[in-house]
Amino acid sequence: VTLKNPDGEQTTLQAAFQYTVAPVVRRVVPSIGPVRGGTEITLIGENFAREAIVMFGEEKLTDVKVLSSTEISAITPPMGAQSVNLVVRNPDGQQGLLTDGFTYLLPPQVTKITPTRGPKAGGTDITIFGENFAEGAVVTIGGVEATGVAVASDTLIVAKTPVGEGGARDVVVRNPDGQTTQLT
Repeated sequence: VTLKNPDGEQTTLQAAFQYTVAPVVRRVVPSIGPVRGGTEITLIGENFAREAIVMFGEEKLTDVKVLSSTEISAITPPMGAQSVNLVVRNPDGQQGLLTDGFTYLLPPQVTKITPTRGPKAGGTDITIFGENFAEGAVVTIGGVEATGVAVASDTLIVAKTPVGEGGARDVVVRNPDGQTTQLT
């Protein structure tokens, strides 16, 4: 910064002003979690300042750790089922936005499975009805993972039964965010 008087005298203060670059939020890992909150997330991007704050929708997060200029860790707050914008705001007021960067999911619910019987050798095509199923859900029957699992919609999953023991077994659906439901 240089100050010049009308008489031509001047003085310079070296490196007195610093230009900064706005933060950029590229992604968040994981990008989904339960409505109850408590998901440990990492925001990945660029130009994060040590004193940066993180906004989840309209809520300022309190458990934020700036790990580096490219990573911030935080814990999600409880929120209703929705996708929220993430904002990283540096102390100079510049901010980076990740639109719909995190999605809150309701826990899955299984209401019905059809058919309800099949051979111990497995391989029976089953359809699971319910709600709040998420892409990437895992199905287990009696603790053994089903094969060919496909989430057709948030209310319908198709799969093939695994090899099993005789008798009735619990059917469990686990969404990628860790939330589960079971039909006994």
